[in-house]
Amino acid sequence: MNYKNAFSFVALALLLSQPLFSQSSKLNIGGINTEIKILKDTHQIGFYKTIATNRYYIENKKNSTGLVYLENLSYQATNAKNRGNLLVIFNDCLMVRTKASKSDISEDSIIQLIDEYDICDNYSENFELSERQKKNQSYANQKSIINYDIGLGYYSQELEFTLNSNPPSENTEGSLSVYASVNISPKHLGSMTGRLFYDFTLQHNFKTKYDFGIYKSEISSTQITFAPKYYFLKSEAKINPFLGASIGAVLLNYSYTDNTNILFQNIDSSDTKVIYGFEVGAQVLTNFEFTLSYYPDYKFNIYIDDMNTINSRFKNLNFKLGYKF
Repeated sequence: MNYKNAFSFVALALLLSQPLFSQSSKLNIGGINTEIKILKDTHQIGFYKTIATNRYYIENKKNSTGLVYLENLSYQATNAKNRGNLLVIFNDCLMVRTKASKSDISEDSIIQLIDEYDICDNYSENFELSERQKKNQSYANQKSIINYDIGLGYYSQELEFTLNSNPPSENTEGSLSVYASVNISPKHLGSMTGRLFYDFTLQHNFKTKYDFGIYKSEISSTQITFAPKYYFLKSEAKINPFLGASIGAVLLNYSYTDNTNILFQNIDSSDTKVIYGFEVGAQVLTNFEFTLSYYPDYKFNIYIDDMNTINSRFKNLNFKLGYKF
């Protein structure tokens, strides 16, 4: 064999073997042009791996699923989630869907599923998804919803004051509050996305003053809470009622004064307590929200000395008006 023929043979071998190797390209992922390896690319399915982070993405071009992220292939803890995503990708081929639901999820197995999908007997241009499949596909394509709230409120707080073994005294006072919150409804909630939100709220309650005769008190507080909230309708409804339950912590800044100066003069300090509560309200015209929240008994003790103790107990009812954006 002369050099010319040898060179032609090598060039032909390289040309024929080229499809066996992964191609490099760039893909728009989350608004960023990302360098990827194309593991498999047919007129129906694209299967990619990012070069920098080794993250896997797959899409069904025919059904316009968009890029679907596959987590940690061949890792047992993520197999169930990856299978669920693949069932959406291959939802119009019963044979491949069945195999995807049972097989191990690895790079090679996905490429094999793609090959079988391309020759699927069930596939046709006129294939019509079932209503359930259409819903599953829409859930797979939906995005997480994030809202931000800022608002004002008025809170009414009942304080029960007990000094040593004396009978308790109660007083209810009110003041203004301000708050800011983030509401998140993750896309993985499926049909609950847009109805079930996780609410994270930071709220400050301005100072209230209590008068118990010879004893007086001033209290302000800052609280942070987490509250799952269920909206009965979708967000576009003009009036959308909701229910919620919250748990969190409150930082109390307080002072107690004894006008007689017999047991003590002035106590000025702070304390942190766990709180829980309930919420009811409604979203109005998509951008406004009315909330009534209630926090039942939370209490703390102040030890003046070995002989004297102040026991305090609170109940808090808060009405809030917020703007959602």
